[in-house]
Amino acid sequence: MENKSEVYRITENIYRIGISPRLPGSLDPNIYLVISDDEAVLVNTGPYREFENVKKEIETLVSLEKIVLIVITSADADMCSALPLFENDCPEAKLAMHWRCSRLITGGIWRKGLFIVNENNWEYAFKNGKQLLFFPASYLSTPGEIQVLHPESSVLFSSSLFSSFTVSEGIILNTSHLEPLAAYHEHFMPDSKIVKSIIEKLKMLPVRHIAPARGGIISDNIPAVLKAVSGFYFGSFRDIKQRQINDPKVYKILCGDVLNRLIQIYSLDEVVSVYRGSGITINENTGRIDSSTSKGEALWEEFFNVLLEKKGMGWLSLIESQVRRISKEYSISFPVAFNKVVLNIRNKNIEIDQNMARIHGTRKRMKADLEEIEERMTTCPVTGLKNEVFFRAIIAREFSIAEQKELNSALLFISLDDIFGINSRYGREEGDDALRGVAYIIRNYISEADERSTHFVYKLNGPVFAYFIPECSGGCDMITAEKLRERIAASSVFIEDITVSTGIVNFYELYQSNLAGTEIPENLISLGLSRIQMARAGGGNTICDKGSAAENNAMPVTSVLIIEPDPGYAELLSLRLTQKGISSLILSDGNDAVEYIKKEKPSVIVSEIMVPGVNGFAIKQGLLSESSVSSIPFIIVSHKKNDEYIIKANSLNIFHYFQKPYSLIELTGIIDNILSRKSG
Repeated sequence: MENKSEVYRITENIYRIGISPRLPGSLDPNIYLVISDDEAVLVNTGPYREFENVKKEIETLVSLEKIVLIVITSADADMCSALPLFENDCPEAKLAMHWRCSRLITGGIWRKGLFIVNENNWEYAFKNGKQLLFFPASYLSTPGEIQVLHPESSVLFSSSLFSSFTVSEGIILNTSHLEPLAAYHEHFMPDSKIVKSIIEKLKMLPVRHIAPARGGIISDNIPAVLKAVSGFYFGSFRDIKQRQINDPKVYKILCGDVLNRLIQIYSLDEVVSVYRGSGITINENTGRIDSSTSKGEALWEEFFNVLLEKKGMGWLSLIESQVRRISKEYSISFPVAFNKVVLNIRNKNIEIDQNMARIHGTRKRMKADLEEIEERMTTCPVTGLKNEVFFRAIIAREFSIAEQKELNSALLFISLDDIFGINSRYGREEGDDALRGVAYIIRNYISEADERSTHFVYKLNGPVFAYFIPECSGGCDMITAEKLRERIAASSVFIEDITVSTGIVNFYELYQSNLAGTEIPENLISLGLSRIQMARAGGGNTICDKGSAAENNAMPVTSVLIIEPDPGYAELLSLRLTQKGISSLILSDGNDAVEYIKKEKPSVIVSEIMVPGVNGFAIKQGLLSESSVSSIPFIIVSHKKNDEYIIKANSLNIFHYFQKPYSLIELTGIIDNILSRKSG
């Protein structure tokens, strides 16, 4: 049957545009249109494949040229994959979304203006003064998900929250039968804490209609629906109360609960027909099990085997989450029918993988692997910016060019003031989000003006960015640093207020130092980090563009050398040291480390034993023979710690030996004590 779009009027000037036929058990996307005098807003665009149908139905209501805003509530493909096709037909439209969502879907597919809702006070005003209000719903199903309220009509466009599987009755969801809603949420919603937190905020809003991303529209008994959804099971069902089955009749009741969900989605007649002729008889009026040839757990298994035989994976997938919860709650076996489905899928995936490998061949796969490895080596996985490895190679060349032309360039070293605190309070993911947010703000600043087209930003080790301004003059470095500092401090994209400290380094400061090769980026970074520390010493959220008297007399040296091939351990330690105002350098190769130690003489060395080139013990052994570096405190960190290694460490006068995973607080505390004694 050919698909076509259909229009449903929710309330005055607000319409749902969807796809028909709406098949029970499917996940049909909803597109919404809001008309406000001579302006219109499209909420989601729908899937790419349905563009022509959706476009025709929109044009029965309003010209596409009247659309001034396209709101993307979620990065889900069914919600927005048709977006590029609307660009030519909607010349006045801006794209409204959360900044996280914008990073996922806008790369190269929307050349017009963006309306980042969290940077516009979470509201949009029509020319007639009426508004749309936006609310965060991050991590419901995708990062940066949002909900939209039309206050005039009290319609809430709820994105994935309150979505449901399609039922046979039609577009409106019957709020006395919420099994299709429960089925969707058990499968697709995350931890209940996130859902309940969002619902608590929704209770304060004047909502009369809920327009979800999928499934039926809810237009009655809203408070009861909010309460019901708050009580649904989510995720891994951590909070389920364990029960015992003492009566075999309980299995018949549990099968009845599953039947209820199937009937609400597919209709009573169709469910009855599935079991006709089997050992299970379903009452055609009540939808309950009248009789069965099997009892107890045997009935439980037979019930799902019939479904698998008659309807295959489609029906089983809709009840899988519910059945898994019941099995856990009553401590009964998860039905074999589901395991058969999983095994079939796994075998099919293995077969597909094998065929793909034969089709593409080893050479193409190896080429792709090499390109991926090269990209990973030069790109920060969190921000997508080029990393410190790339920066060091580029900046050495730029310094040489600037010095030959006798032109100055500048570097702004920008560091987040409390990234370690964010990681501790909210977890590493929110810390990574803070880094992504700062990268987003800096990128936007660069793209706003043509004169900044030659500016570049890089992500260095730890919570530090390097902003490069070639041929810098007229105080451009300080102006740029101040604007970025203000924008970051004023931004609402972060989970809490973020500030940065900035150290400015001008190339001309090093023109008479006769530096060459790797010494150039090493000294630029070291000088920048020392100025970050001076800026932070005054309380943070400040800028330092010149060094202390001690710095002017001699180039700063790295306080701590971290010799660590594992980037996770290395960056976490470097980050913590930076938070304590201690500069550090990460090297992953033993040979490079030995060369650096002899030249720069760091104050403390923290080394993994298993290091490429020269291992940690061998590095320390070599230092003992040279008086200038033999007394540098040397700390070992390793997964391996046994009697043999401890004896070896003692013989080499190792200062301290930590076994991974170690206490970051303890390790940085010891380093801090060592440096305090040295400075004292």
